[in-house]
Amino acid sequence: MATRRPYPILTRSDIQTDARGREMLAVEAVATSVRSKRSTLDREWRRYVVLLIVLDTLVVLLSLWLAYTVRISSGIVTYGGPSDLAAYRTLSLASLPMWLVLFAVFHLYRRDYLLGGTREYQQVLKACTAGIIGVILLSFLWRDQFVLVSRGWLIMAWTICTTLVMLERFSARRIGYMLRRRGHLVNRVLLVGANAQGLAMAGQWMQSPTSGMQVIGYLDDFKAIGTEVASGLKVLGRPRNLHELAASLDVDEVVVVPNAIAWETFEEIISNDSHSGDYVMRLSPGFYEIMATSVAVTDRSFVPLLTVHENRLVGVDSAVKSVLDIGLGAPLLLLALPAIAAAALVLKREDPELPWLETTPVLRSRDQTFRMLRLRTRRPDGSSSPFGQWLEETQLDRMPQLAHAVAGTMSLVGPQPQPLAPGEHDLRNTRSERTLKPGVIGPWSVWREWKPSEELSHDLYYVRNWTPWLDLQILFQAAALSARGIWRRASSPRRQTPTKRSEGRQEAPDA
Repeated sequence: MATRRPYPILTRSDIQTDARGREMLAVEAVATSVRSKRSTLDREWRRYVVLLIVLDTLVVLLSLWLAYTVRISSGIVTYGGPSDLAAYRTLSLASLPMWLVLFAVFHLYRRDYLLGGTREYQQVLKACTAGIIGVILLSFLWRDQFVLVSRGWLIMAWTICTTLVMLERFSARRIGYMLRRRGHLVNRVLLVGANAQGLAMAGQWMQSPTSGMQVIGYLDDFKAIGTEVASGLKVLGRPRNLHELAASLDVDEVVVVPNAIAWETFEEIISNDSHSGDYVMRLSPGFYEIMATSVAVTDRSFVPLLTVHENRLVGVDSAVKSVLDIGLGAPLLLLALPAIAAAALVLKREDPELPWLETTPVLRSRDQTFRMLRLRTRRPDGSSSPFGQWLEETQLDRMPQLAHAVAGTMSLVGPQPQPLAPGEHDLRNTRSERTLKPGVIGPWSVWREWKPSEELSHDLYYVRNWTPWLDLQILFQAAALSARGIWRRASSPRRQTPTKRSEGRQEAPDA
């Protein structure tokens, strides 16, 4: 009787070897393409920083010279003090190294502060203020020569320098973004954790060619190696092999999503410092997908804590947003008043018994509401006159909302207003896009591919990516569309529940 051949017994080492083989195959497939594009990232950043130093040098000297010209030598402003050009020139040149050192102290040449957010401009303000203080101290040390340095010159130098350096940094960003679109100044990123948050972050970076974040793939504890979890992105291995895999893939940054991996694995990653500075390790708070508020790090006796602000914009960002709303909204409201009055006369002539202005209860932010103004375009039976239809098509029925922007209940640019249904007071279904005030116009009114089902995507994109320049871009696009007379017809926004609103990935705006 023939003996039955036993089934082969796989030991734990065999299983690990097999998994390790799949891991190495997945890594090698990606590493081959990455190595063929291995960039000189550090060299590119050094060149960019050198460009900033040269521009800063020229702008600081130009600012000090312009301040002297306007305040002292031009005669525009009466000045009766000492006006020795050579003395001011010597002081300006002597203070130049101090300016550059202060710019470095305030992180204006640090990668994390460049090409993203408004923090760079905040640091410019601080550095220029410190620079003027430094000039005062320097003139005091040389008081025999500079005892009568003009206070008007100092104030004008601070104003001009702050303005010009901000404009210079804005222009330098445009250069940096252009380089990133061409594949330069881009960090290779490995994401640890392929859950919803990890996928959302990768999607955000992949949408924006100026993010400077090229996601190579994922490490995950739970998905099989080689699994494609996003468009062109696969699970390349296990988080426990992070440092070895990051070195093989020539990674610049590793982003860890703590709640997407086992706690033991997370502890091992954090405690293992064997990467020796070959890449930067960053931790995601793990709630990116569900939150669009502002978060700040607070230190309590050397314990770092995340402070979640109620609103998306706080501090300087909130002030800049308010300046845009009032500074542009007030002149626009004054210009619109005659048009509003004319529209009111036409509406009253068509329907004398009906009001020319209507109000709608609208969500403001979080649990606040207000009554939003707009010109009446429809009768109680839902019909509209030709003039009312024209107001809707041109969105001129929104003109009274400029008063909300000036008063602070709305923004000139913001998310789509969300009216409440009659008698509705339950605000528990409000979403994170309500962390900004609703806008008179917004991405939903200028993006050509906008559809009602994509409202949530566009709102969240705007909330998460807000900058003053995005507001100006939307305003310019709105002006261009209005000038060409091709405003998309926009009827009153209808209340939608979150279950009916699109949860699809965000779309980038038409630049």
